[in-house]
Amino acid sequence: MRFVGLLLFTAFLSLSLFVSQAAAWDGYVVRVEDSNCIAVADDPDTSKVRARLFFYGIQAPTGKQPMAAQAMAFLKQILPPGTPVTVDEVGEDDNGLTRALIQSGGTSINYLLLQRGLAWVDRRRCRALYCRRWMIQEHYAVTDRAGLWGLDLGTPPWQWQR
Repeated sequence: MRFVGLLLFTAFLSLSLFVSQAAAWDGYVVRVEDSNCIAVADDPDTSKVRARLFFYGIQAPTGKQPMAAQAMAFLKQILPPGTPVTVDEVGEDDNGLTRALIQSGGTSINYLLLQRGLAWVDRRRCRALYCRRWMIQEHYAVTDRAGLWGLDLGTPPWQWQR
């Protein structure tokens, strides 16, 4: 059952990314700013930032929240400076922050954070059809007790910021 869900998600994500390729652009990681944001440039040899991008549809722990350091370290490991990325800007949120789907080497970083239990689906803002698939992946992370889901916290992670 899990394999079928992952297969369907992968097929749907591939289709949705193919449809949205017109808006996608390629860039290079300048730096990981925190576990929810990266700075991207047009050229791998520059520090001139084209955009500060926040991951669409997910929320990773930040600041003093449990697992924030692990999420940040994971992103720095998989997205060192100069890493080529494909950016599909979804739009701006209520705070004027640019939200995007980020891929590196054909892998969705948004999805990878969910899979590792280093983020949760942002139920308030994630409205795309694939967000339902992400919720399934989040459920797998919960049942596997991956990342932040293995901490036995009394407060759900999405309420930490309130």
